[in-house]
Amino acid sequence: MDNVNNDERKEKLLQIIQEQIENSHRKAKKEYLESECDKTIEFQRTGHYVLMYMKMKELDCTLWKTHLGSGNGPVGRQTAE
Repeated sequence: MDNVNNDERKEKLLQIIQEQIENSHRKAKKEYLESECDKTIEFQRTGHYVLMYMKMKELDCTLWKTHLGSGNGPVGRQTAE
């Protein structure tokens, strides 16, 4: 009986830890993307358009490979059907 309870506790604890890791990963990713977006906006604001487009291309590629590769396309882009 004690082994079953211990196994259930371990499983529940692992589940809680995994959820915490996923949440912190999501938060870090969001903060990173917001920071990169702010840099892009600053490049535009200061007239550094080449840097702005380079950063947009870099982010588009990053987003496509990591988050939006599901077929929906990058944010704001309409896909041809």
